[in-house]
Amino acid sequence: MKLAVAEYFASIQGEGKHAGRSAVFVRLGGCNLKCVWCDSIKVWRRGKTYNPIVFADLIVDMFHRQFESGAMLVITGGEPLIPAYHQSLIEFLNRLTAQLGFHPFVEVETNGTYEPDPNLNALISSYACSPKLKNSGMPRDKRITPALAFFANCHKAFFKFVVKDWADVVETLTDFVIPFNIAPDRVWLMPCADNEEELRLVAPKVVRWALKLGFNYSDRLQIRIWNQTTGV
Repeated sequence: MKLAVAEYFASIQGEGKHAGRSAVFVRLGGCNLKCVWCDSIKVWRRGKTYNPIVFADLIVDMFHRQFESGAMLVITGGEPLIPAYHQSLIEFLNRLTAQLGFHPFVEVETNGTYEPDPNLNALISSYACSPKLKNSGMPRDKRITPALAFFANCHKAFFKFVVKDWADVVETLTDFVIPFNIAPDRVWLMPCADNEEELRLVAPKVVRWALKLGFNYSDRLQIRIWNQTTGV
């Protein structure tokens, strides 16, 4: 069992339902999608392979103070729910819990194309499910799979959609929210922007659309604070 780890660091969660919360990030390598606007592709394509037990001990050693102070663990990618990772993540999270003496709040950031193993699901506190729209450049059958129904029916999941124009919002409604019966209070609209200037221009429009439809708005705090810097 191995985990391909691209990076790990302590910061704040910049997006979604838990934006602003203290967090320890673990970014895994590899993804089944290649979105044209992906802001982490250069990062998750590099990294180091770890035994999950050894990696859990490393994370506890480096970040035990953050966890003891209430930091959440965010497992992101790439795509962390690639099936090959499931058993390794179970081993990693069980070891992390044993070493800390408590189970931290664990959020998994996923594109919603893979359903988690039931034993892995039991260890996850929250899913930040971000299905991809046509603006990702990926074909429909690659980005909308039967696994999406699992997240739509999972009370631990919220949905984050990256939008740039009104057509993206309409697609969010017609391809996801309506057919999967996703309640508006579980939906976050987030600007499609990978730098501070783009975010400044797009964010006001996205806020208006979210208010119009009764959705939530997700900012991108990491861009506002650090612009295009990664690993922060």
